[in-house]
Amino acid sequence: LSLSRTRIKLFPVGLLKLKKLKYLNLEYTQMVQHICGISGLWHLRVLRLFVSGFKEDPCVVGELRLLENLETLTITLGLVSVVKQFLGNEKLVKCTRVLRIENLTPRSSEISFGTCTMDSLRELYLDNSDISEIKLERRETSLSLFPN
Repeated sequence: LSLSRTRIKLFPVGLLKLKKLKYLNLEYTQMVQHICGISGLWHLRVLRLFVSGFKEDPCVVGELRLLENLETLTITLGLVSVVKQFLGNEKLVKCTRVLRIENLTPRSSEISFGTCTMDSLRELYLDNSDISEIKLERRETSLSLFPN
């Protein structure tokens, strides 16, 4: 189901009746201020929340981490505490393909992207944010010169 680029103002509670919904696109729905209840869509595999209006909703990570079948996520976040909570959740980070971090002011502390972030993340946007340091962890890989 795609509601992308619509002018909806509230998360449609009626969507929660679609228990077998596997794909939901709410990208560019800047009027939606929160997604409370989305955790009830247990079968969601793809959730697109890039440039959505709830970027400062503190309960977003709690809702998303309950989506056990989630495989692909695009999301925009805009509070340091929410960004850190999000990046600290390995399950969510592993399924994130596009992440936009915006409007982090005043000067934010460091943000760390672990190895699982770097493995799955395809696009990273940092917009209008005053971040003092970004740490990127890399997984070391080695190749044997003499395979068995």
